[in-house]
Parts: sequence; C-alpha cells; structure tokens
Amino acid sequence: MKKADDNEQNKYSSEVANKEDEKNMGFAGWLEKKIFPFLSKLNELKILQSVRDSVFSSIPLIVVGFILLFFLVFNTGTYAERAILSFSSALGLLGIWIAFYLPIAMGKERDGKPAAICAGIFGLTLLAVTFPDPQFTVKWMTGFLQVLSKGGIILAMVMSGLYSGLIGKILKYRPGLNKYLAIFLSFLAMLIPLILLKISHVNIYHWIDIIIAPLMKAGDTLPAAMIIVFLMSLFWLFGVHGSGVVGGAVLPFYLILYNENVMAHLAGLPLPHIVTPSFFIWSMIGGTGATLPLCIYMLFSKSKRLKKIARISILPSLVNINEPLLFGTPIIMNPIIAIPFLLTPVVIAVINYAALYYNLAGRIFIIAPFVIPQPLHAYACTLDVRNVVLLIIDIVVAFLIYYPFFRMFEVEEMKEMRHENG
Repeated sequence: MKKADDNEQNKYSSEVANKEDEKNMGFAGWLEKKIFPFLSKLNELKILQSVRDSVFSSIPLIVVGFILLFFLVFNTGTYAERAILSFSSALGLLGIWIAFYLPIAMGKERDGKPAAICAGIFGLTLLAVTFPDPQFTVKWMTGFLQVLSKGGIILAMVMSGLYSGLIGKILKYRPGLNKYLAIFLSFLAMLIPLILLKISHVNIYHWIDIIIAPLMKAGDTLPAAMIIVFLMSLFWLFGVHGSGVVGGAVLPFYLILYNENVMAHLAGLPLPHIVTPSFFIWSMIGGTGATLPLCIYMLFSKSKRLKKIARISILPSLVNINEPLLFGTPIIMNPIIAIPFLLTPVVIAVINYAALYYNLAGRIFIIAPFVIPQPLHAYACTLDVRNVVLLIIDIVVAFLIYYPFFRMFEVEEMKEMRHENG
C-alpha cells in the first residue's frame, strides 16, 4: 500500500515538475517542443518532397523550352509579346516533367534508380494517353502546351502521385513481388480507365478545369495569401526551407492563375487574378520574413557582432536572399525577432492585395527573377510605375514593424555581450 502511495506521489511530482518546466522554458522552448515536431513531419512527407523536387528540377527544361519557342515558334510580334507567350507555353513542359519525374522521386529510394526510371517512363506514357487528337505539328504542340500549362499540371501531379502510391501499396502488401511487375501492374490499373475515358470521348482536361476551379478561386483570396506567406516564415523560423516546402507545394496551382493573367493580357482584357507566384515575392523584401529592414538596422547597431553579420548579409539581402542573416543572427528560434518575422509578410500581403483588388496598382502578367531588388521587381512583373510606389510603401511599413523588436533584440544582445566580457 505504501509503495502504491509512493508511486502516486512520484507521478504527481513528475507532472508538477513537467508543468513547471513548460512554464519556465520560454517561448522558444515552447515552439521547439510543440510546433517543431509537426513541421518536421510535414517537411518529411515523401509526396511533398517529391512534388517540390519535381517542380524545381523542371527549371532548366522550362528555360530551354522558352528559348526554343521564342526563337523558332513565336517569331512575330513585339519582343514583349513573344517572351510572354513563349514562357506561358513553356510552362506546359512542367506538366510533362512532373508526369515523368514524380514517380522517379517517389520511388528511387524504395525501388532503386533503374526501376524508378521505368516508373517515370510509364508515368509519362499515362499522360500521353490523355493527349487529345495528337497531330505532332508545331501548331498542335504549342497549342497543347498551353492546355498543359493550365489544368494539365494538376492532372500530371494527381495521376503520377496516384500511380506512385499504387506501386508502393502493391509492394507493401506483396513484399516478395518483383518490383518491375508491381510497376507494370500499377501502370495497367491506371491505363485501363484512361483508355475507357478516351474511347468515351471524355475531355479529361475540361473536367480537371471544372474540378479545380473552386480551388483556384479560393487560392486567389486574401486569406489564402496570408496563410501561405505566414507558413513560409513559420517553417523558416525552425530552420526548414519554407519557400521550398510551402512554395513547392502551391506553385503549380499559382502558375495556372499566372497563365490565365497572361492570356488575358495578350487578349487585351482585364487581368483576372491577384495572387500569382510573384505576389509572394513582394511579401519577402530581402528574403523570407521581409528581413531587409532588420539587416539595415543591424548595419548601424551598437553591437559589433550584429554589425559584422549585417555587412556579410546586406548584398544577398538586396537580392532577396537572406540565409546568411537567418543563420548568422540567428533569426531561427529567436523569440524576439520571431514576431516581426511572422507578422511583416502578412501585413505586406494585406496591403498589396488591397492595392491590386481596388486597381490602385497593376496586376502581374510577367514572372521576373526573384533576385531583382525591390521595388524594381514589382515594376518588372507589371510594367506599372504604381507598383514601384506600392513596394516603397511596403518597405516603409516593414521598417516600422521591425524597429521596436530590433531595439529590444539589440538591448538583449548588448546585455549578453557585457555579461560575457565580465
């Protein structure tokens, strides 16, 4: 009986101690204990990693496709029109690449590279079956690239994702089965419904457009933009590449919205969408978290350490690359800087959305390299001087938000420095 009472007492004492530890561990400790494990698991999801790798590895193919289309196909009209149309069509290559590369990315560790490449070829074959009335003329191919650059990207993601998942399920429940046979059986299971749809003259691209229309509409809203920029910063707060994880997952959807803006621009119509890939870059002045103001404040800091980090980080920050600042300061797991780091991009997204919604600034129909400094990047995406003014306002707002938190951080830094010096 006494032993049982002692066990109960020990259990109670342990619970009290744990609560006291949670109370005293501070904001950074709470984040590390409660939020970091979830974000780490999300970052490690194979499907998200594979989609991200597929999207970012397609960049060389899209660049080559753009150059070929610009010089060999769209060779009439102004340079600006040719460039916009060439890039819009080249985005269709993303769908083709995803169909091929996604099964490889998902299967190369599980099945080995030769088997994964085999799966990738079958994935590409599945997409080819959906091609409507292939003629293999230049006119047909460029027209079909336009189709692929819309719902075709999503179709390729879904189809290749299901195909790769089916291979994994077969191998899981039949572990002794030859992996090439599993790949072929999965291919047949996906192929038969696609052939039946084709025989029935069902336009799968038309239905994909209808199905994803509500999702596209939801993605072009202020809440969606706020959530995405917040998540990008939140991931980076724990040292996880937020732009890679979140951006890689949502980029295919926002490329569709961008492409519709391009088509509207070429037709002389009002641009229908506000949120496109470049919209998120505007919320990241100096990099994720809009840290350019912080870097500039640090240049004039009383702390020699902060000043030294800022000198190293200022040039990359001007071209929206802030890894030296994130890891050098560090911003990661920093309870003081975490607040403006999460808040500033969201506030900027609200300002920019309102400006574009009420047509106070131009909407985006050009994807410009993210390394162009702001506010020049905003002009390059819209060719509208009003956007330069808009981004100057964003920069001023970012400076105002960061200032009190930088001062608090600097005071803590100076206290720590004095303590270390005795």
